[in-house]
Amino acid sequence: MSHNSHTILNLMEKNSIFILAALMLLLYCEVEAQTNYLRQKETTFINVEYNLPMFKEAAFGKKTGWSVILNAKLKASDNLTVLLEVPYASGGNDYWGSPVSKTESDVTWGNPLIGLEIRNGDSDLYYEFGLRIPGTNKNSWRAISAGESIDLERMTAFFSESVSLYGLLDFKPELLNKFYLMINGGPIFFFHKEGGVPQTSLMFSNRFGFKNDLFNLTSGFELMVFLSGKNISLSERTTTQWDISVSVNFANFNPGLIFRLPLTGWNSSNGVIGFNLGYNF
Repeated sequence: MSHNSHTILNLMEKNSIFILAALMLLLYCEVEAQTNYLRQKETTFINVEYNLPMFKEAAFGKKTGWSVILNAKLKASDNLTVLLEVPYASGGNDYWGSPVSKTESDVTWGNPLIGLEIRNGDSDLYYEFGLRIPGTNKNSWRAISAGESIDLERMTAFFSESVSLYGLLDFKPELLNKFYLMINGGPIFFFHKEGGVPQTSLMFSNRFGFKNDLFNLTSGFELMVFLSGKNISLSERTTTQWDISVSVNFANFNPGLIFRLPLTGWNSSNGVIGFNLGYNF
């Protein structure tokens, strides 16, 4: 497991009372570990996303990396949709200086996701459940580190030797003049291979969007709070991110761009540029 994973999981020791209270409080909001495209009202689509983190330089060299995420949203019935995601990442280190400059790199699959989206007719409120199963190669720590830096909401996609489970709620009301709002929040549970008490974090995101026949624009913030850990301040438990994305409607195809900017917390990148191509059925 990478240093980032150890840091995060060490924060999340058992704190039952706080967890139960927080889960009750956040019953009416949701977040999850996937791209914004899985929250669109189109019921069936497939999307591929390429992400390029911009890592901070160090005195001895620089981290490099990229990821490819394939996800799909497949309609099973009027009120039930299947969510799928397969992540893949490459990471490396460019070293320079004495005695010789060199590059080291590795690759890994991430933790695949299978989930369900449950709706009640045309309601703006809908439920979401998902499970990530282990798929990363724990020895590919450079690729894991690159993958973890992609997206706060998709952080668990590259946790090594762990299973993550979420049960969430989404709210996406239509506003005036083609504007809309996306409010999300909820718990993610982590189960490590070594066993022990499940560890929990809570996330919240709030985005505004504009959509017409030509394009779709969204922007907003995400926040993750680790619920447990001894003698740790709230600021140390909290990680935040801002993003902005735009996609173009071209027949059934939706090419787009996304930029993510870490604001606080453990993320080691200066930002992430993403390119995506979706196809609606």
